[in-house]
Amino acid sequence: MIGAIAHQWKQPLNAIALIAQCFKDDYDYKELTLDAVNEHVNGILKQVSFMAATIDDFRNFFKPARTMQAFEISSAVSDIVNLMLPQLKVNYIAVYVDNSATNTYGSEVYGYPNEFKQVILNLIANSKDAIAERRAAKTLKNSEAGIISIKIESTEKQVRIIFSDNGGGIPDEVMNRLFEPYFTTKGSGSGIGLYMCRTIIEGKMKGKISVINSGKGAEFTILLEKLIEGSV
Repeated sequence: MIGAIAHQWKQPLNAIALIAQCFKDDYDYKELTLDAVNEHVNGILKQVSFMAATIDDFRNFFKPARTMQAFEISSAVSDIVNLMLPQLKVNYIAVYVDNSATNTYGSEVYGYPNEFKQVILNLIANSKDAIAERRAAKTLKNSEAGIISIKIESTEKQVRIIFSDNGGGIPDEVMNRLFEPYFTTKGSGSGIGLYMCRTIIEGKMKGKISVINSGKGAEFTILLEKLIEGSV
């Protein structure tokens, strides 16, 4: 479990380090206004709050009696995108979230909001790393923006989240092993991120997660049952 917590904390700790560097830069260049202080402090507090929630999630992760609750997918995705923005900006990665296809039926589901946020965090972190690897390999120009697209759709009975990037995709020979525990294509990876994603989506929330290569990168699709009035 310690390894899993460390994996989940890596991104917010990197974000806190980045915010601290921005704090120092603003001070050094005499640009540290009250608004800048508030922005940096709020950014750090948001990261720390997420880390604290992660500990609670892991403490209860294997307890089957854990209470589920109603939450909005669109709001949960927005929370994580905002959490990751400092790291994405410094890596020249743009994030596009489209939830216009939820206007009719909404995006409320019944499940575990913080654990679902960990899924989105993992997918964004993987995309960031994949795009960085493309840049290092010169298959993505430094002047070309990395792109992460998150599309949220809903029907009367389901919410679908389509997550894609231009990180180059997944080799065909490893596609079938992608969700296995401790399997990773990264030299420094733990191999538990996508396994945890599947455990949360399929094991805890009774949904479905799948992946294909599409366009210039990978495309993950998450399907969750809608919260239907009178079902809770």
